[in-house]
Amino acid sequence: MTMQHIGVIGAGTMGNGIAQVAAVAGLTVTMIDVSDAAVIRGLQTSDATHAQAIAFAQAIGKTPITAKNSPGFVVNRILVPMINEAMFVLQEGLSSAEDIDTGMKLGCNHPIGPLALADLIGLDTLLAVMNVFYDGFNDSKYRPAPLLKEMVAAGRLGRKSGRGFYSYQ
Repeated sequence: MTMQHIGVIGAGTMGNGIAQVAAVAGLTVTMIDVSDAAVIRGLQTSDATHAQAIAFAQAIGKTPITAKNSPGFVVNRILVPMINEAMFVLQEGLSSAEDIDTGMKLGCNHPIGPLALADLIGLDTLLAVMNVFYDGFNDSKYRPAPLLKEMVAAGRLGRKSGRGFYSYQ
C-alpha cells in the first residue's frame, strides 16, 4: 500500500510538525484545526478535499474558516501580537495591567483582557509563538516584548505557575 495523502486533525505545534514532515516527503497534506475550526489549505489541497474538510468540521459542530499554511494561521497571527503589544504598553508604563485589560474589555468588547488572557494561555507558550513568528517572517513587528522574556525567565508563566501579570495563589 502506497500512501499519497494524509489528513492531520489538530494544527497545533505537533500537528503542524507532522504535516511539515509529510509534505517534505512528497505527500499531499490536508490539515484541520478543530480547536479554532480553521481548515488549513496547503498548496496541493484539492477543491474536493477542501470541501470534505469543511463538511467534516461542520458535522462536528464547528464553524470553519479557511487559511493558508502560514505561521499562526489566522487567529493566532492576529491575537498573539496584540497580546504582545499589551505587554509593551505595560512595560512602557503607559497603563497598569488592570487598566489595559479593562480598556480592551470595554473598548473592544473582548470577554477577557489581553494580559489576563496571556496568563491563561501561558507566557512561555506566547513567547514560543512570538519566536516562531519572528523567525518565520523575519519582521521586527513580531519581536517578543522584553517584559515577556523577563517574566518567562523568572518562571512567571501565568496561571500554570501561580503568577504572571496577576497572582493566582
